[in-house]
Amino acid sequence: MDNFNKVISFVLGLVVVIVILVILAGRFNLKGKFLPLSEDTKKTNISLTPSPKLVAQKGTTQNSGKKEDPFFRSYKGDDVAVTSIPNTGISSLFLPLAASAFGAGIYLRRKK
Repeated sequence: MDNFNKVISFVLGLVVVIVILVILAGRFNLKGKFLPLSEDTKKTNISLTPSPKLVAQKGTTQNSGKKEDPFFRSYKGDDVAVTSIPNTGISSLFLPLAASAFGAGIYLRRKK
């Protein structure tokens, strides 16, 4: 369940970053420079022909009679409780945030 939460957090974070990039690209008129999918599309007169559908044949598979051991892929390590929480606060958040704010400030000053 812990890995599922990590995947959900990663996907949501990725969506947020993409939305922010699209908003900033529209705000600073960067359409087509950094996001190639944001360019205006040209309409062409292409006629599409449908392709024939393929029907998959249902086949039977034979079970070899072997059952998988449920403990085969289980982790067999020491069950040691965590005694401390790693430092992930201001030190890991402040420096990247300060660097990006500094870069954005320089960019906005030069833009005028």
